[in-house]
Amino acid sequence: VQGGETPVVAPHGVSFARWHLKKGDLVEKGKTVCFVRNAQGVEVPLLARRDGMLRAMQHNLPRGLAVDAVVQDRILATIGPLPPLEVQLGDTPVRVPRGNDWVFDSWKVKVGSQVMKGEAVALVRSSNGSQRAVLAGKGGRVSAMQEHLLKGFNIGEIVQDRNIAVISKFAALVASHGQFAIEVASDAIFKRWHVPLGAFVKNGSIIAEVSKMSRRGTMDHSMMISSPGSGILVERQPLVSGEGILAQQHGRTIALVSPPYTQGTVHNRMLVGACCGLAGTVGLLFLWSRRRKKACNCDDKQKKKKMTLLRGSASPVSDRSGDPKTQRLRSSLTCVPSARSLTTGGRYTVKNPRATVPKLATFDHEKPEAVRLDFAQGSELHTVYAQHKPLGIIHDCSEPVIVAGFFCNSYASTLGVQQGWRLVRVRGQQIMVGSQCEDLLESHLTELPLWPLRLAFKHRQQGIGSATVVCTFTEQPLGFLLTSREPKVSKVFVGSPAYAAGVKEGWNLVGIGEQLVPSDRNAKETANMLREAVALLPSTGKNFGSTPWRPWGSPSRF
Repeated sequence: VQGGETPVVAPHGVSFARWHLKKGDLVEKGKTVCFVRNAQGVEVPLLARRDGMLRAMQHNLPRGLAVDAVVQDRILATIGPLPPLEVQLGDTPVRVPRGNDWVFDSWKVKVGSQVMKGEAVALVRSSNGSQRAVLAGKGGRVSAMQEHLLKGFNIGEIVQDRNIAVISKFAALVASHGQFAIEVASDAIFKRWHVPLGAFVKNGSIIAEVSKMSRRGTMDHSMMISSPGSGILVERQPLVSGEGILAQQHGRTIALVSPPYTQGTVHNRMLVGACCGLAGTVGLLFLWSRRRKKACNCDDKQKKKKMTLLRGSASPVSDRSGDPKTQRLRSSLTCVPSARSLTTGGRYTVKNPRATVPKLATFDHEKPEAVRLDFAQGSELHTVYAQHKPLGIIHDCSEPVIVAGFFCNSYASTLGVQQGWRLVRVRGQQIMVGSQCEDLLESHLTELPLWPLRLAFKHRQQGIGSATVVCTFTEQPLGFLLTSREPKVSKVFVGSPAYAAGVKEGWNLVGIGEQLVPSDRNAKETANMLREAVALLPSTGKNFGSTPWRPWGSPSRF
């Protein structure tokens, strides 16, 4: 029996029966550890006298063996505290306040979660029933926890150093293929961010502001950190102002910039599909015109045949007959073959509706109830009508009227707007200065309905096979998690828009707006596409889960 451990002692005159637990199991005070038989042959349980872990036990005890004969001190097992957590250099332990009356209640985080300074890590209760949160001493990543703690365990007895979790530095950011890494000096001290998450930045744009400590121990002048390329700020470390970079994270990369998702392949496929559809439409119109012409010819032939028959039926009446009835009969028959009357303009109007060729309906080409946008491409002018917002256009910060690219699920791309076009007029109002573009667009588009985000999921149904479900979203956060290896839903939060739309765990994401998500596509690339699409939706500010919702902070959370 080592220090801090409590033995499990068998009474005199009993024989061993069987174990109820195994080494390493957690046991609560008053629970059964093993069974022994008394002199009458009745099994009697040996109970734990404290909360803890089964640290040691008498192995290989055969059933029915007298305990007094083989174990002199009659100690069959020992129960001790949990092994302490390893705290490395730069890590910060999360300790429960002093006192032996704190009882564990629940966890608020899990291993791998990112926490900020002052965020709740766990909940404990005192002997009088009051609840208290155990807070993180610094921001970082939860690297270790006393995961074996159960509700009701006395922390003072089961965790001797009162350290229930360890917070390490934030994990290093690693740029994937095509991304730009924003790096700083190793001795830099973080001050503030200049660009929010999801913003489009140009090459050389200011991203963050840091400073250095001088030799005298005072803050040196500030330094601006710029972006090495153009793109979208997709990730950044949740750094605290006034603290060193290396004291808060691993590595020197503080943010990642991802170039806008290229839609060339999708546009090529759409162009091929449009050409095929146009060719098919032209062919159908040609066949329809030939059939209509043939039908008209047949009607003319039948009409002429009928007229000939009618003339032939009038021929038996003689001109020499002086009978007035015969004259009236002849005059009535000679009027029938014409089957038409002269108009004042000298044209014939067909009275037989069956011989009339129906005319195609004509429409007045009026302007739709939308916002007219005029784009210039060299000497050509292109006009589109916006009926939704936002447009989803990525523009140059210095020249807002130039279309630099499109976000995923961009409404403007569905209107046919192309990269490189220049916006020159909004509802006929000329844009003279580039800085007027955003204010002018916002004033005209503010009353338009929102362009929704449509996500296509595929799942299997019993007896049917795979089925595709399309869900529509108009706000963020969506409230579901994706796995890190494939675009599959791993969790849906109750009360979220995804829950209301009927999204289920295990569904595969196969479409974002008009863009398909192949099954072999990299999961991180798919997450970047979904981030761009979600960023266009208005945020409700709601939180789903135990930690504050950060739509751009995790590659799998939306």
